[in-house]
Amino acid sequence: MGRKCSKCSEPAAPGRSKCQKHLDRAKVDAQRRVEHRKLQGLCLRCPHPVVPGRTMCQACLDELKRLRLLGVPKQQAREKGEARINLGLCRHCDEPQVPGRTMCETHLRIGREHIRRHRANRMAQGLCSRCDKPARSGGVLCQSHREHANSLERPAPR
Repeated sequence: MGRKCSKCSEPAAPGRSKCQKHLDRAKVDAQRRVEHRKLQGLCLRCPHPVVPGRTMCQACLDELKRLRLLGVPKQQAREKGEARINLGLCRHCDEPQVPGRTMCETHLRIGREHIRRHRANRMAQGLCSRCDKPARSGGVLCQSHREHANSLERPAPR
């Protein structure tokens, strides 16, 4: 049996952790994020201000230069992550994966903290945690995402 999408229960695309629908959605979201960061004058990789005339901060430019000097192409880095996953290791480091996940406990924790901060920021702005629409009063989702969440099949209570 193949891997399942990390966002839903559909089969993941070959060599990926998400189904094609979620890969396409992530690509659109990434493009939107890049445009927003450019307009704000923020680095494309982190929340720091860019070097004038560039799209990244000095620290990220230095890191990319270091990787280029080491001769690590982008495709090779992606393949290395996939190889780690296939060996049962975290996609970001050489620690073992948490069963049923593609990351170690440390990177799962970091990811959860990132999501919590993101949701808190969206909530403070009164926005849906999944899109740019206003959240329902007292909620974290817009009306359409709330309806979608309610329509999903839930496991029977224990």
